[in-house]
Amino acid sequence: MRRSIVVLGKPPHPGTTKTRLVPPLTFGEAANLSLGFLRDTVTTALTLGWEQATVVHPAGPDAAQTLGALLPSEIGLQPQGGIGLEGALVGAFESQFRAGFGLVVLIGSDTPTLPRDVIDEAARALITHDLVIGPSADGGYYLIGMTSEHRAVFERITWSTSRVFEQTLERAREHGLRTHVLREWYDIDTVTDLVRLREHLCVLPPKTAVATRRELARLALDDLFAADPIHRVRERPASASRLSRRAGVG
Repeated sequence: MRRSIVVLGKPPHPGTTKTRLVPPLTFGEAANLSLGFLRDTVTTALTLGWEQATVVHPAGPDAAQTLGALLPSEIGLQPQGGIGLEGALVGAFESQFRAGFGLVVLIGSDTPTLPRDVIDEAARALITHDLVIGPSADGGYYLIGMTSEHRAVFERITWSTSRVFEQTLERAREHGLRTHVLREWYDIDTVTDLVRLREHLCVLPPKTAVATRRELARLALDDLFAADPIHRVRERPASASRLSRRAGVG
């Protein structure tokens, strides 16, 4: 069975990527950090050794050129089809199955610490299941995979809310899909997530998320949080081991 791993990503243009980290970061710093996340996610995707690895990105005149200059040449680049997140997801799976792949797993680009073994588990689960999904701590999901196209799981979803994972499971149940749920992981959208990431990296092997570590090292985060007492007080680090099944790619 030919396997395809798809990463949802976008060019790191300031003002369009990771804007919820501004402040305390600047738009430029947030964009650089998003590039670190994307590079680490692509590295994980390529280590799988699957038949194809692709970054699906928003359509634009310079998107492919920009990403092509920033990412390894082995990664494929494909403009997203459709409108919005639903269109991107539907189009990504549709194009991969149309190309003849029998197993497709899609992950977001903002989970740079995601272990490869989670993706391996997803692939194994798809031998006996129709759908595999990895819930993220914010109620969305960081991974979704199939062995045939099931557009229904993307319908009637309240995107960018804490109900995305729950509603996706509802669609799967409605259509009788055998679903395997992976362990919860976290993505990085907010300052809380950023603090959690920094705490988590302290206990992970140094070779984990190398590009992300490099970008974080360029940020004086302690100074930034000290200068922003609201974030310093509110954004207490969440335990990286708190990976219970609380219901993006989003």
